[in-house]
Amino acid sequence: DGDRIGVGIRLTEKGHYQTLSGNQQIVLLTDYMLSQLTDRDGKLPENSCIAKTVVSTDLARIIADAFGVSTIEPQVGFKYIGEKLSLFAVRAMEQAIQVKDEIVRDKHYSQLTRKERIALLEKYSTCFLFGGEESYGSLIGDFVKDKDAVTIAAMFVEMAGFYKKKGITLTQRLEEIYQEYCYTREETVALKFEGALGNDVIQSVMKSLRNDPIQQIAGCNVIAIIDFQSPQPGARRTAKDADGSILFDDSEPRNPDRFTGYAMVRDIPVPHFWSSDYRIIGKAARLPESNVLMFVVEGGSKIVVRPSGTEPKIKFYVLARGELGKAKDIQSEKKKVDAFFLVAKKELTDFVNQIAAPMMNA
Repeated sequence: DGDRIGVGIRLTEKGHYQTLSGNQQIVLLTDYMLSQLTDRDGKLPENSCIAKTVVSTDLARIIADAFGVSTIEPQVGFKYIGEKLSLFAVRAMEQAIQVKDEIVRDKHYSQLTRKERIALLEKYSTCFLFGGEESYGSLIGDFVKDKDAVTIAAMFVEMAGFYKKKGITLTQRLEEIYQEYCYTREETVALKFEGALGNDVIQSVMKSLRNDPIQQIAGCNVIAIIDFQSPQPGARRTAKDADGSILFDDSEPRNPDRFTGYAMVRDIPVPHFWSSDYRIIGKAARLPESNVLMFVVEGGSKIVVRPSGTEPKIKFYVLARGELGKAKDIQSEKKKVDAFFLVAKKELTDFVNQIAAPMMNA
């Protein structure tokens, strides 16, 4: 239905292609969109934002930070990004109508051009530039409220042509981004357990992770555990350190103008229960309850765990990253990140199997 896109890049070897992961697509698109808009217009629209779900690459946020653009980090599912676009538009129209702005005279938001929308959003709301999720879905602008592979395909064609004129490929540009910001590697480990017993296994894994949280992952200490599901109705959702001390909870932010959507834990931005658009949309910025756990380790790598909503699987999103800043030795960085990545995958699989084996064999 034209919502997701796969991208293959032809390599120098005849007949060989490198396929981009959904996260790599997000990285290339974020970098290209923000750099091209800056070069074309001299600056980005005021109050600009991008969006990426909590299970998607942090490199998109890191790039956005470098351009002074805020990042909105909603729950899994593109619908949560689409919902925000409507809220941003409503807020902008309400404010503009109240002050009788000429942009909206006798016009509905749907009748506004891209240029008019940007002028309206940056003045009265927040201007959404790009959004994406790891499952191969992205969106530019707000004319569509869901994943839009048609527009993204055109953007990749434009991007490929732009870099070809510079004598490089998309894979080479991706390497430059890793060199400039930090190297990242992401993958989803999905373990399948079918039937009623399989569902019991999945629930037991989630229960174990909550009651006896992992302290270390691939030799790295866990510094924050964010539980996006309340322990009981009406209770506060919390983020804790490895010792169980509360770092922050889902209380409403006190200072809307300074709220970024992240809490700093040992100099690592950790996603909050409220997204950065709280200043614009108020209580609608609160992330909904979801059976999702996030483990953040020293250095900033993450493991996000959740049961699949459509299949009998438990999913571990391994989001590994290197040190921030221009890499002095990118190959060394890659080796460290790849080592963490591979060990983390094995440890998580072994952890699940230790719980599953006795139950499946009983």
